Amino acid sequence: PEAQEISSDVIQLIKRANGKVLSAGPARDANQPETLLAEMPATGYPSFLDQLRQLGEVEVNGDKEFSPAPDSKVRVSVTFGTRD
Repeated sequence: PEAQEISSDVIQLIKRANGKVLSAGPARDANQPETLLAEMPATGYPSFLDQLRQLGEVEVNGDKEFSPAPDSKVRVSVTFGTRD
């Protein structure tokens, strides 16, 4: 249930950033966490990332100073995991 609540919260953050969920669901392997794939306008990405960090630990792959062109779209993949 907790993972579902977090997933719902992340979907709300995506919508607030004027984004849309492209795909969602559990990973194919039962040992893998759930993943959401979303796309949003670049202008909504910084606030999305800030709000996502309020939900839990966030690891960003690639360039941490990513600054997309304001008129572009950003595609993000959010994977939910737990720490042992």
